[in-house]
Amino acid sequence: SMGRIIVFTSEDLNSKQLLKALESRKLPYDEVSLSDRPSRITDLASLVNCSGVPQMFINTRAVGGLNRSLKELKRWDNSSRFESPLQRYEEEVAPAEDPSEQDPRLLTSSAGYKVVDTPPAPIQPHIVVKLVTGKVVPLREATELMKEALPQMGDHKYKGVTYHKCFSGHDLISSLRNTLDISDDKCVRFAKRLLEAGILHHVNEKAHPDEHDFLDASKEYYRLQCYANPLILNSYRIWRSGRRNCVTVVEDLQKRLSAVENSNVDDEGLLDYLRARADHEYTVFEDAACELQNFSKEDLGALDENNFTAMALNIYSIMLRYAYLKVGIPLTESDRMQFLGAVQFYLAGDTYSLKDWIEVLRGKKSKFSVKKDYRAHFAMNMGAYNGSGWSSPLPRFTSANLDVELNLAGAVFCSEERNLNVKRNNGTVTLSSVFKQYRGDFCKDDKSLLKILQKFASGKQESDISTILDDKEKFKVVYKNPELGFHVSAGPWYNQTGVETLHEKKKRIRRPSITNKKDPLGGSDHSMSSNQSSYSWR
Repeated sequence: SMGRIIVFTSEDLNSKQLLKALESRKLPYDEVSLSDRPSRITDLASLVNCSGVPQMFINTRAVGGLNRSLKELKRWDNSSRFESPLQRYEEEVAPAEDPSEQDPRLLTSSAGYKVVDTPPAPIQPHIVVKLVTGKVVPLREATELMKEALPQMGDHKYKGVTYHKCFSGHDLISSLRNTLDISDDKCVRFAKRLLEAGILHHVNEKAHPDEHDFLDASKEYYRLQCYANPLILNSYRIWRSGRRNCVTVVEDLQKRLSAVENSNVDDEGLLDYLRARADHEYTVFEDAACELQNFSKEDLGALDENNFTAMALNIYSIMLRYAYLKVGIPLTESDRMQFLGAVQFYLAGDTYSLKDWIEVLRGKKSKFSVKKDYRAHFAMNMGAYNGSGWSSPLPRFTSANLDVELNLAGAVFCSEERNLNVKRNNGTVTLSSVFKQYRGDFCKDDKSLLKILQKFASGKQESDISTILDDKEKFKVVYKNPELGFHVSAGPWYNQTGVETLHEKKKRIRRPSITNKKDPLGGSDHSMSSNQSSYSWR
C-alpha cells in the first residue's frame, strides 16, 4: 500500500481539465468517477462538505476543486526543492500509507455500485436518397455529399430580400453536370429528388407552392436545408420519421453531445469547438437533434411534473451547449442576453428561443406541467458552460431523483465564488446576477435570499452567512455576471450584430474584435489568436 492522488470526477469538462493537468506533469492518480458510481457522492459530500466535482485529494488532504487544484499544481511546478512535480510526488506523496486505510471514503474505483450507461440508439435512416450513381444513401450522407458537390454558395437577392448561402437553379445544374458528367435532364431529375427528400428547397417557398418543382433558372435561388436557419439549432433536416419516447430521445442526445465534446478536448483539457464542429459525430448529433421536431404536444402534455421538468432541464443543457458549437459563444453580458433571445430550436411543432425555454422552466409560459421551483435556476446556470469551475457529479436530471438532483445543483452552483461569496470583514455579499434578474422566483428581500442560499452553502460560506444574518448591521450586495469561454481552446465567438442573418436582412456582420490577443478572456492561460474567432455561417 502507498500514498496517492485521488480525484473525484464526472463526465464534465472541468474534470477533464484537472485530469489533463495531472497527466501533463506525468503524475499518477486514482479516479473515482461519480457519474459511473453515484452512490459515492455521499462519501465526497461527507469528506469536504461539497458535492461538486472535480475534487482532488493528496492522500487524506483535501486540496479543493478545479481552481485550487490547478493552483496547487502550479506551486509544485515552481518549487525549488524538487526538479519536477513527479519527483515531489515520489518523495512526499507515494511513501505515505494508503489513504483509504485511514479513511474508507477514499477507496477508489471498485467501491460503489457501477451504473452502466447504454449507448444511444442508432438513427433509423427512414429517408433515403438515390444518388445519380444508383447508390442509395441515408439523408444525412446525401446532405454531406451535397455540401461538398454544390456550386459556390453566396448571398443573393430574391424579391428584395437577401438570402445567405444559396445558389441559382442554373448554377446547381451546371455544377452537377460538370461534377458528375451527366446530361441536364438527369441533373434536373436528381435536383427534384433532393427537393422531395427535403435536402434542398427554394429560398422563398411561399412564392413556389409546388415545392418539388425545380426551376433551372439563373434568377431562382435554392439552398440546402442544413443552411436555411443558422440561428435555429435543430434545423439540419425536416424530421419525417417515426416517433420514439421523448425522454429516451433526450437522453440519447445528451450522450451523443457529451461524446462529441469529450473526444475534442486538447492537451490542457479545453474544448476545441472548431475541431468538434468538423467531427463526423457532430453531424450525426445535428441529424439526431432534429427528432425533437417530431415530439407530439400530447406526449409532452401527458408527462407528469417531475418527468417533464427533468426532461426540460436536460433539453436546456443540450441546446445551450449546441448553441455554443453551432452559433458561437457570447463573451459580453449584452451579447449573452441577446444570444438567449435570438438562438432558437424546434420542439413539437413550435419554435422556442433559449429565453422562451427558461420561461417554460419558470412555469411562466408553459402549456406543460412543470415543477415551479427556484432551484431550476441553479440547474440551468451551473457548470463549465456557465463559466464555473464546479460541475455536477451527475450527467443528467432524472424524474425519479429530481428533488435530490436539484439540491445537488444548488450546492454546486453556490460553491462557485462568483455566484455566492460572503466577505464578513466588510459586510459584502457577492451574488450571481441570476438572483437580480429572477429575484421574484426566489423571495422579496436580500435577507430572505441569504436564508435560502444558506441551505445550499457549505463550511465557511454557511457560517459566514449566519454571522452576517445575525449581525444587525446592513450588508451590501454586489451582483456579478457569468464569464463564459474559460473551457475553450478555440471557439466561434458570437456577437449580436450577426443576428440579422435570422431575419434575412441586409448583411451587416462584423467579426468580434479581440484586440488583446494574449488575454481575450481575462486570463492569459486562454490565449487565442483573433483569426480563431469565426461564425458558423460564414
